[in-house]
Amino acid sequence: MFRYGTASKIHLSGVTPRLREVYEIAIQWWDITIIDGIRTYAEQIVNIRNKASRTMKSRHLPQSPDNLSNAVDATVYPVKWDLLEKGFNAVKDVDPKLTVLRHFHMMGGLKAIAGMKGIDLRQGHDWDSDGDFADQNFMDMVHSEIPKDS
Repeated sequence: MFRYGTASKIHLSGVTPRLREVYEIAIQWWDITIIDGIRTYAEQIVNIRNKASRTMKSRHLPQSPDNLSNAVDATVYPVKWDLLEKGFNAVKDVDPKLTVLRHFHMMGGLKAIAGMKGIDLRQGHDWDSDGDFADQNFMDMVHSEIPKDS
């Protein structure tokens, strides 16, 4: 099980409890870093200026009635911005509509649903369930199974 670092905890502290709960569950399966939670209006203006955001109606800004954020920016830890951008652009080059991302979204959802149900689910893109996808000797991207010893 993973734990949030100090900065991630601070970012989550300004987030509405319903959304915070999602990330408290997610940290049980993935080493996640919270990049941003609640923002001030001044921070949002800077984000728009830097093209990291496009609107002053961001859900990161305090929302009524509790003055908490309804948005979180997060990624796996450690953050590798250049790799994220290069990977995204490489996928977009071969799949301009990014339809392949639907598959990965679904597979992650299946893993999460199984975990919430207490079901050990092994998937063909990570046979040993260690989060290292490069150590597979056979990549079966569509396969999910309950391991024999479960």
